[in-house]
Amino acid sequence: MAETESVRLLIWDLDETFWDGTLTEGGCRIREDTCALVKTLASRGIISAICSKNNLDDARAVLEKAGVWDYFVFPSINWEAKGPRIAALVEATQLRPTTVMFIDDNPLNLEEVRHFVPGIQVASEKIIATIAEHPLFIGKEDSALSRLKQYKLLETRKGDERASGTDTADFLRRSNIRVSVNFDIEANIDRAIELINRTNQLNFTKKRLPEDGFEAAAALRAQLAVHGALAGLVRVVDRYGDYGYVGFYLAHFGRNDHVSGHAPQTLIHYCFSCRTLGMHVEQWLYRWLQRPALTVVGEVVSDLFQSREIDWVQFADSTDSANSSVEMLAPEIRAYGGCEVHPVAHYLANKTRSIRTIGNIVTNGMLVQLNSVYFISSALDRRTEDFRAECSVLNLSYQDMAFDFFADAPTGTLFVFSFGYDEHAWHRHYQHNKSGWRLKVTPSMIHDVNYITDPEDQVMEKIKARKFAADDERIIIDVYRHIRTNYSSVPRGSDDYLHTLMPRFFHNIPTGCKVVLLLNEPDVPSDGGISTRKWVVNYNRTITEIARNFDFVGIVNFGDLLLDRSENEGWGHYKRAVYARAADEIAVVARTLQRKGDSDRGVTDANTIGVHA
Repeated sequence: MAETESVRLLIWDLDETFWDGTLTEGGCRIREDTCALVKTLASRGIISAICSKNNLDDARAVLEKAGVWDYFVFPSINWEAKGPRIAALVEATQLRPTTVMFIDDNPLNLEEVRHFVPGIQVASEKIIATIAEHPLFIGKEDSALSRLKQYKLLETRKGDERASGTDTADFLRRSNIRVSVNFDIEANIDRAIELINRTNQLNFTKKRLPEDGFEAAAALRAQLAVHGALAGLVRVVDRYGDYGYVGFYLAHFGRNDHVSGHAPQTLIHYCFSCRTLGMHVEQWLYRWLQRPALTVVGEVVSDLFQSREIDWVQFADSTDSANSSVEMLAPEIRAYGGCEVHPVAHYLANKTRSIRTIGNIVTNGMLVQLNSVYFISSALDRRTEDFRAECSVLNLSYQDMAFDFFADAPTGTLFVFSFGYDEHAWHRHYQHNKSGWRLKVTPSMIHDVNYITDPEDQVMEKIKARKFAADDERIIIDVYRHIRTNYSSVPRGSDDYLHTLMPRFFHNIPTGCKVVLLLNEPDVPSDGGISTRKWVVNYNRTITEIARNFDFVGIVNFGDLLLDRSENEGWGHYKRAVYARAADEIAVVARTLQRKGDSDRGVTDANTIGVHA
């Protein structure tokens, strides 16, 4: 026997193996040691199956009398050849052959099975005496027999699928497959580690963690701590039962590109148990994640990139064990602001059928800020052919810079805005001298540069010191010189001006929709203590006062969601869990709001806002 991988499924022959004697030739004597061993293996999460040449009813009666029948899954008891039957059995359990062992007293049967199932482990009945202590059968503590119960669910489901006589998609639709995502990874970190390190057929990145449990947990926590990291444990339930947490994903947001309003993501981990193989949950979830960048490593048994429609999977409410479909918060959610809107939108995505996100852009080494009421309002005035040509000069995407965020919004749409740039009364941006377009473009990670007012030698020195890639540096310098020649620097405006600007902005919100504004925590970590940003306090007070006049506008303050100061990373950045709480709080607040037009309060005859307002 070649010792390869730990055994997850043990397939038993019966005659002269599991029991002594031949059932159809004089009867058999049940063995207490094998009965006890099957139960012991089950308590370690190792499943037992049967492949025997016998009469099913007679064999079942013996095993039921011994009290072990229910410890077996997918029993194959008939007079057909064993090779094809075990091949079908391994396929039904959705395990790799290298994690399966077949034991039989007949060497010819072992060789037949080797032929039909390449890679399977085989052994004679002599191994039975050593199995309990054998290193391939250590397993993992499972005294609740949860793994056995899950394979019993799979057995029932597979039986119904074979008996349905319909195509696979129709059977899946009738299976009522529901998915919930648990974002609390810390509370289930052992299961996340297990999925990363033990899955293979549906592990798309195969980025293993250390085998030592403490080292694995530390490594995963470090990956989760990266700002912008998004992660979830995936739970699946269907009409047959609860399969538990069968999947895990971890994505990191990038800052080097921008496509169609979405910050790019790269999947660090994307792995699923084979328990749900064939349900296509992994394909469905990949689309829900908006197809992040993924480098598939090694062989996998599912094609995430195929175009087939998967209409048999739906989200379920994670608060009730995924037993009912999740209630949609809105037919569509549109989130706009800084980099924080991307993780918030991620956690909102299971509350709507459609979500659209636009946030700050980093492209060609330049930071393009969008998180301002001035810039979203100006976008309406930038929808011209002249600005399309201007985007070409600025090396920016016209689609990213000129858009109508309110266009074609279905009734009931929820708009989520985060205008963090407007907190700073001293912030200045650029206004085109002839056309009035407003925007803010600066070299990435250089926050204290003003293309208009700063001396040119100082600006160039800062750009050179940043050591951008040669092509990026050339583009940044060209953009700098173009803006310096054709734009003027203008201030944000006073808090009093916001009392005029914001109501006129709200007038653009389509009738029948709602708005939630995100506000930042003013207290930030500073030199081992806490520093209060007074401008944030003033801005929050002003926006809250304005919002009170509109029944369709609500407020969510990140500061109200912090469990402790360590969750505030400063300057509008928070720990991953805070963004998840923000999504939940947005849902709570949104459900208390009137839809625009349902009452008279807040509906005015103000003109639509433009850049010249």
